[in-house]
Amino acid sequence: MFKRTLMLLALVGLAVAGGLSRGQDDKTKDPVSKHGLTLKLRKAAEGRFTKETKSHGLEVFQDANNKYGVYISETGGVAAINADLFKAGEGKVKDPEWAHAMWLNARKAGERDWDKGKKFGIEVFKDENNGNLIYVNENVQISVVPSKYVEDNLKKGDKPKDPKWRYSFDFPVRKAGEKDQEKAKKIGVEVFKDENNGNLIYITETGSISVVAGKLLSKDDKDKGAPFQHAMELSARKSTEKNFGKDTKRYGVEVFLDNNNGNVIYIAENGNVSVVPGKLAKSGEKDKDPESKHGLTMSVRPAAEKSWDKAKAFGVEAYMDGNNGNWIYITEAGELSVVSPKSE
Repeated sequence: MFKRTLMLLALVGLAVAGGLSRGQDDKTKDPVSKHGLTLKLRKAAEGRFTKETKSHGLEVFQDANNKYGVYISETGGVAAINADLFKAGEGKVKDPEWAHAMWLNARKAGERDWDKGKKFGIEVFKDENNGNLIYVNENVQISVVPSKYVEDNLKKGDKPKDPKWRYSFDFPVRKAGEKDQEKAKKIGVEVFKDENNGNLIYITETGSISVVAGKLLSKDDKDKGAPFQHAMELSARKSTEKNFGKDTKRYGVEVFLDNNNGNVIYIAENGNVSVVPGKLAKSGEKDKDPESKHGLTMSVRPAAEKSWDKAKAFGVEAYMDGNNGNWIYITEAGELSVVSPKSE
C-alpha cells in the first residue's frame, strides 16, 4: 500500500484540491479532499497477491454542503456516509489495512444454476484514518461500513471464513423513460453473509455491491420477498457539464423493501445497487420525484500518485428521495450510493 499527500490541481481555471461545485447555484460549496488511498485488488481468477496484482486509487471527500463523507474510486464507484458517522481522520495519512477477501458468485435473473453465475473478487480493507471498513470489488465498485458499526470477529492469525449465501432476488428495473414495469429487464441479486463480521452483502449479476453492517440487521433467516416501493429517474452530468440538458445521461432506479430485515434496496438500470439498513430506513410508496440538491466534481488520482495532475474528474449529483428523505449520490458513471439522514 502507498500513502499519498494532497497536492493542488488547476481545474477549470481554479486552484482546488480535487473537487469543485457545479451548476446554476452559486451557493453550492466545493467538496473538501480529506485523503487518498491505494488498494490492491485481485480478480476472481487470482489467488495470492503478486507483483502483477493491479493497484487502484480511491479518494475520500467531505461534501461541505451537508458534511457527508464521500468515497469515490477511479472508475466512478461511490459510497456516502452520514455526517454524524463520518470521521475525516487527523494528521498524517495512514495506509489502509487489508482485512480479508472473498469470491462471490452472482447469477443472472432467472438462473438457478450456480455454475452459470459469474464470480467476482472482493477485498475488504480498514481505512486506518477513520476506522471505516471498505468493501471493494474487482471493478473498483465500493461500499463502506462506518466505523461506529464495524465489528470484527477475526482474531490475528485466524483464517478468514467463507461467506454464506442467504437468498436471492430478481428485480424488474426500467430504463429511464420506460413506463411498463412488466416489460422491464430483470436483474439478479444475491445476498450473502460475511461470516467474519456478520455484515450482509448484496451483489448484483453485474458485480455491484452494497454492504449492511451486522450491527444494523434484524433476522434474515427466511426469504420473505421484496415488494416494490417506488421508482425514479436520476440525471447525472459529466464533470464538464454545468447545467442539465437534453444530452445529460438519465438512469432509471427502482426501490424495493427487503422483507427479511426491512432494508431498502435501490437498484439502477445498469445493475448498480445501494442498500439502506432497515433500522435507519423509512419506506415510502407515494412515488414523489427526487429533488436535485447540488452537483459536484470530484477527482481521483491513479494508484500511488501524489500529484493531482493525472487525476480523473467525475461529475457527482446529490439528490434527496422525496418519499423517505434519503440522500442519493450518483456519479456520471452511473454508480450510486444511498444514505439515510438518520444514524440511529
